[in-house]
Amino acid sequence: MTTRWKVLYEFQTGIKVVNPVLSYPSMGLTLQYEGEKLLRIERELDIDDAVEPAQVLDKSEADLKLFWELLEYRWRLPLPPLSKSIERIQDQPTTQGRTLFIQSTLSASIHAPVIMPKTSELLCDNTRILVWLKLANEARKYDSAADAIRNYYMIWEDLHSGQNKEGWPREAIELNYVRDFVSHAKITNKNLLTFLKQELGEETFQFDPTNARHIDFINRYYLKCRKLVENELDKQL
Repeated sequence: MTTRWKVLYEFQTGIKVVNPVLSYPSMGLTLQYEGEKLLRIERELDIDDAVEPAQVLDKSEADLKLFWELLEYRWRLPLPPLSKSIERIQDQPTTQGRTLFIQSTLSASIHAPVIMPKTSELLCDNTRILVWLKLANEARKYDSAADAIRNYYMIWEDLHSGQNKEGWPREAIELNYVRDFVSHAKITNKNLLTFLKQELGEETFQFDPTNARHIDFINRYYLKCRKLVENELDKQL
């Protein structure tokens, strides 16, 4: 036997969107707006009676991973605080049986309006897209540019697996160099050593996170790496 549940997601401040989408029928999603702001998302799903209420939310979250990552990627910052609740759908409306979960996330005041995803994007067969979006979203949150650059390189390398690096654009070669710089205990690659000497003005064999010149250098390249990888990732969406 199964029971039909409704999962409700409510943003405290809402998300401004460019193209309001009212529903995604194939995913059981209904979206509610106030003006241009997305405020509430409802999802209905059938769950086996043996499943505990808390697992209903887990099941919904697992199904919506790509939806949330796409939303955050296009919002360009962590999503606003979100409350989550579940309701067992009865034959007759009732106020009983509601369980509330609260999730607090970081919020920011500077962001871009979201372009809501197409159904085809949410049903994409390429499972790596979810991984790339997760890595890109995590990179934006890192306090350390070095950590973000490692994520960006993982995305780029995966997108271009099997391709000879000689065919990469100059920006990608620089991403490779900077990633190697912040990832290896000692630099021996001659081309990388030449690149570091040109950029830092001195011979450099190791990354030093306490060196202001090194930090300024990777912070500067962080922006270049982000632009390169996000432009490439956008082509996959």
